[in-house]
Amino acid sequence: MLAATCGQRIVAALPLLWAKWVSLHDATGRIHWSSGEDQGLGEHEAVRAALENFVGNASPARVNHPLLRGRTAVLLRASDELGQYLGFVMVVVEDRWLRSKGPAAPDLPVPVVRAVREWAATLASATSNGNCDLSSTQVNALLEPNQSASTAASGALQERLHAFAMELHAQYLTPIQPGSRIKRYEILMREAGAPESSGAPAALIKGAVRHGLSAQLDRRVITELLPWLEQRSTVWSGEPAQFSVNLAADSFREPQFMEFLTRSLQDSKLPRALLAFEVEYDFVCAHPEYVRQLAAQLEQVGAGLVIDNFTIGESSPEFLLLPGLRLVKIDPRVTERLIDERAAQARVVATAQMARIAGVHVVAKRIERPQEQALLQLLGVDFIQGFATGAPASLEGFDAAREQRMIVDPALDEQGSAFDAMAADAPLVATG
Repeated sequence: MLAATCGQRIVAALPLLWAKWVSLHDATGRIHWSSGEDQGLGEHEAVRAALENFVGNASPARVNHPLLRGRTAVLLRASDELGQYLGFVMVVVEDRWLRSKGPAAPDLPVPVVRAVREWAATLASATSNGNCDLSSTQVNALLEPNQSASTAASGALQERLHAFAMELHAQYLTPIQPGSRIKRYEILMREAGAPESSGAPAALIKGAVRHGLSAQLDRRVITELLPWLEQRSTVWSGEPAQFSVNLAADSFREPQFMEFLTRSLQDSKLPRALLAFEVEYDFVCAHPEYVRQLAAQLEQVGAGLVIDNFTIGESSPEFLLLPGLRLVKIDPRVTERLIDERAAQARVVATAQMARIAGVHVVAKRIERPQEQALLQLLGVDFIQGFATGAPASLEGFDAAREQRMIVDPALDEQGSAFDAMAADAPLVATG
């Protein structure tokens, strides 16, 4: 059934005095139909609320998100017969109608409930018919071929990459805004048996980049990570979470790797949006058309996209609307002198505002001081990433660490306790 038909049925079932806005969205939040053009910042915020609350098979069927001017966004989850999240419907109503129906208002008109189910069926049909092939032809047409070195040194490095004792770690991204429900992690590669404080094997990674062999390391990461996620599928079906993997530019340039990635994601049957892949902002700027196709095709197989080292540029707003983009990480060079430079603060605010309208979350990286955290919270950043708030932990002990970790919901009081935290030099939010 067409989106317009489902939307018009919902509008017809609700008195116009009550329903101020109706829109139909897919699993990434993109609008497929709306009853009007007047979508404000509140509606964009409601989209982000839906994306956080509806991930996982055990998520609620409905969320009420308060807006300004006496209105509430009623968010209705669209799922298939197995409970798999496919999208949602947003109905903006007047609060007086909601109060008359009670806080939960379970008695939505039957045509509305039926139209939401029909929208889910439409989304399911579109997903099953999508073309998910990241083909060699597409890659070669949009990017220069990846020329791997064939020297003896390259052959020796290939053996080292194959024999390297790899261990995967997960670093928690700490939420610093009220109401954050989704848990986000970045997957990091480490040498097995090395101290937890040690970093990535920089020399090995640089050698792989120099010889065009980065895809070999990324292939090993995917091969180890997907089974680990599959073994815990019952956890991820009920807990909103996302794991991101930073792929090398060489991997995006190699058609065989992209075909391997697509096939692996299709075979894994993981919950949608559980996995995302990080791409450098410079790569996005250099190859915008390829990244658009990449984002759309990853979305079809249920994976998201993260832009790393994001900065404000002429095309930045357009990139924030890429399919499946859920997260951008601000370039640390913008935030390294955040406390002292008002220009840096202005850039962070601009990024946060653009991302909010696009329905995307913002991360500030390498944040270790409480003053930075408090200021970033006031500037609108959603997550911080740093060793002080979330040191990487081996996946072997991840389950135990997850059980001990507190859910952070740093709601601020009206007096602005963030400034109090700065003055008192309070410790960063603990994450266990």
